[in-house]
Amino acid sequence: MNLRLNQADHATISRLEFVALAALTALGSLRVLFFSAAFPLFNNVDEQAHFDLVIRYSHADPPRRYEPFGPEAAKLIVLYGTLEYFNPPSSVPDGMTPPPVWWYPEAERRETVEHDVQFWTSRINHESMQPPAYYVIAGAWTALGRALGATGGGLLYWIRLLSVAVFGSTVVLSWWITRRHGPNDLFIRLGVPAMLAFFPQSVFYGMNNDILSPLLGILVIGLSLDLVRTNEPRRTLVAGVGLSAAAAVLSKLSNLPLLIFPALVIMARLLKVNAHAGLRRELGRVTALTLCVAAPLGLFAWHYGRLVMAVSQFSWTAVPFFRRFQHPLFTTNGFGDFMGHLAKTFWRGELIWHLQPLANQYIDQIFCVTSIVFLLAAATVNWIALRREHKVILCDCACYVALFASVGYLGYLSISFDFGRWYYPSREFPYFASGRLISSALVPFVYLYVRGIDATARALRRTNWRWAVLIALVSTAVVSEVALSREVVGSAYNWFHI
Repeated sequence: MNLRLNQADHATISRLEFVALAALTALGSLRVLFFSAAFPLFNNVDEQAHFDLVIRYSHADPPRRYEPFGPEAAKLIVLYGTLEYFNPPSSVPDGMTPPPVWWYPEAERRETVEHDVQFWTSRINHESMQPPAYYVIAGAWTALGRALGATGGGLLYWIRLLSVAVFGSTVVLSWWITRRHGPNDLFIRLGVPAMLAFFPQSVFYGMNNDILSPLLGILVIGLSLDLVRTNEPRRTLVAGVGLSAAAAVLSKLSNLPLLIFPALVIMARLLKVNAHAGLRRELGRVTALTLCVAAPLGLFAWHYGRLVMAVSQFSWTAVPFFRRFQHPLFTTNGFGDFMGHLAKTFWRGELIWHLQPLANQYIDQIFCVTSIVFLLAAATVNWIALRREHKVILCDCACYVALFASVGYLGYLSISFDFGRWYYPSREFPYFASGRLISSALVPFVYLYVRGIDATARALRRTNWRWAVLIALVSTAVVSEVALSREVVGSAYNWFHI
């Protein structure tokens, strides 16, 4: 009788967990949908440049060198773009933002479009040499939108809609990976998707090639953990690890540290071999995995030559090896500037409005301080497990590897170049300190953050406080994001007015 009750209770919990996950995914997706519609076109994170590439790929016409903006994209940028991101009210007559171009009388609209399109088509798109994965997917998505009848501003926001599907998939996958490889604790399993669903990172609100990184990052880690733990893995799993790593690198070059995971998987599997027959099978798997990863490495090597052209175009120059250690990153103040800016933008993104960051210093401090506290708490749990039980918690270790490797890679890039006349990074602020560049570590960070909440509550013997702390942090994120974006929602240039 007790066994039946336990089974019934377990089934009830599973159903409730599934309902909770569905609710979190829906709420998170609706949040991204709302802010994607509320923010006007085109934001300050190079959205015009990314949009131009999406249009090119939608016509199966990718750039082959650094090329100017195309006429189709330029016309839509002029018609539907706003200056509110970069212009404070004091820079326009009477402090009033001029009406959208699509509101102009036809003759005036045509004259404005013809004049401004010439400006855009004479500018070089500095994102032309970006890896193609995002633009291939977004281009196909755009072609589908056209086939469904989307045009003009509707087509632009249709492209943004891709972020909603990607974000919802990331929330579900974060739960799946946590359930498979994390501790058997309902708080952890639901806490990770809950924190992720309301994480106030604004990168998902526009068109850019960072939106795939969180999804691909956790996919690489999850499949790698599966491959390490499975004695006789299927070929699809072996290929999945390599191909997901390939897709991540071909989506964003800052995802290069994810290639650590296929390398670690190869080492782990070879170390487990204890017989000649087993060695032969493992060598076959390792060869297959290597071939799957070799494709992106080959493409990356090809792309690296194009990247060198980008560096010369940006007036960057490589710093000699020994001079790199004179970089301000190796000073206390420099390291603090790098990590502080990186942490803040990792949490909230980099959007500005009227030339002011959409940020609140107190909210930034709350999330930065809690990040340090909870990541240290999660590390303490792993250290205790290693010392007392002589075991390694693989999922936690993989998340720390992803996070530290991503941050370390940005640090390495920061010390490797003299940025010349470039505006960001620059000689005055010589750091790659944009949180979106390490979006592949978003889910690993959230997992460790929630693990830290749990570890802190257990250390204080107040496990019932875990949910209260999580709800308080989520509420802070939601309220601050809404408050900071209230002026944006009223813009005459957003989807609500189109």
